[in-house]
Amino acid sequence: MKKKININKNYLIILGLISILLFGGIIYSVICLRNNNVGISPVANLGALKSSDKESVLRYLYGNFDSITQSAKWTLLDADIESSSLGKINNNYKDNVFDVKISLSTVTEEGDLMVLTNAVNSKINSAVDGAIIGAFIFKKNGDSWNLANKDKALTVMGEGGNPPINSDLSVVRYGSNKYAFKVMLRGGGQGYETSSVQLIAPEGNRFSRIFQFRTSESNSAVGLSKEHTYSYDSEIILAPVSKSDYFEIKAVQKGTIYTKITDPEPSIKNINEVHTYQFINGKYEEVK
Repeated sequence: MKKKININKNYLIILGLISILLFGGIIYSVICLRNNNVGISPVANLGALKSSDKESVLRYLYGNFDSITQSAKWTLLDADIESSSLGKINNNYKDNVFDVKISLSTVTEEGDLMVLTNAVNSKINSAVDGAIIGAFIFKKNGDSWNLANKDKALTVMGEGGNPPINSDLSVVRYGSNKYAFKVMLRGGGQGYETSSVQLIAPEGNRFSRIFQFRTSESNSAVGLSKEHTYSYDSEIILAPVSKSDYFEIKAVQKGTIYTKITDPEPSIKNINEVHTYQFINGKYEEVK
């Protein structure tokens, strides 16, 4: 009889230890998820990750994934706002939960995985705001990936509570083994339309805006007379130059432009201009 009692006591002790370990693991996981740290480590064991593998990427970055909505849940914290590379994050968004989706995911010729995410909360997003954009770059390291650049709250882009459409996002080469996110931003209202382009590149383990340019303006839909109607568009060309690791950018503007009140009549004039930009001290600057 005594031997049987000892066996039961040992069994209960072992069971108790297992319960404590399991409970502790659950508590730790909840804490990590609250702080958006689940899965974040210097090296990501993502195996044969592909640019189309939304689940693996979002699980790694945000610690969760909803297969129905193809999104992850994320709580915006003070630390995210303070560490934003480009700023413009509304402090009223803090401590709210956002639905995060992948806007862009592509692999460069060198094998780097470049990802843009958008985070939206329809209850708090202002009608004039867009979505919180996140930017990430993974570098292949054997069978794993290094998370080389990370910013969950890079900036806010888009309008009407929506992010820029996916077709306005891409990755471009701007130098020898140098890549940047290219973002087209469109806006307007009441018949006026504008667009601009930005290049956002890695800097250290963060990001910086290295180029921006107003690519088009138009009031064609306003319904004004011909002498007060203008419209121009631009082509952005990146091309290598000798003795430089960085490409040159040419912005070719064509169309008509409103010359404002500082110019003599007529107020509308034709333009056919080429603006040249070179990479100087970490960003593109116009050279004459």
